[in-house]
Amino acid sequence: MRIFFVYNIVLLIIFIPVFYYRMIEEIPEKRFLFLRIFILLEYFLISFTFKEVIKSKLFNTLINFFFFIYFFISVYDYLTTNKSEFSYIPHVVECLLLLICIIFFFYEKMKINSNVIIYQTTIFWIAVAFTLYCAGNFFLFLFAKNAMRNESFKIQYTLIYSTFTILKNLFICIGLTIKEAPNEENSNLIKADDVWEIPAEYIKPKL
Repeated sequence: MRIFFVYNIVLLIIFIPVFYYRMIEEIPEKRFLFLRIFILLEYFLISFTFKEVIKSKLFNTLINFFFFIYFFISVYDYLTTNKSEFSYIPHVVECLLLLICIIFFFYEKMKINSNVIIYQTTIFWIAVAFTLYCAGNFFLFLFAKNAMRNESFKIQYTLIYSTFTILKNLFICIGLTIKEAPNEENSNLIKADDVWEIPAEYIKPKL
């Protein structure tokens, strides 16, 4: 999947200044700025990945709306919060919006007849990876700001976040090693009047 290859390259590039301003020259303000850019690009690229495989025109429009909402929230949060402290609000919103996209992705796959088993596709493992990551860390990010002063919570945060991040990366690696077979999908859904209906003539380009 080319878009996911771009995802990894872009985030690797952004991670370099994050690492530099943490481990070499400690400047929290610059580190948190690049972290925000990191999170913003991560959300856009992952959402775009699902936008390319979800065939519902209505939901694709909704994803475009999510792009705008997330960008506005991220910029507003950066302008109104302390630059020397990390804000978890973009993380919380990212997890929520990605979970909505992934849930609809699975919903749509359940309604499409396909000659390829879903777990033999790369996008399935990517969806599983980010489902675990977002669902596992959602409440962690939600309560992190008020609980970070507690030393025991910091240990729990590191343990939980590291666990779900490792699982996410593991499932992504599994997905990227899968060689997908040619897929022919029947785009006729169960209900013709379904507002989320996939247009019969609409064929998504392969990533």
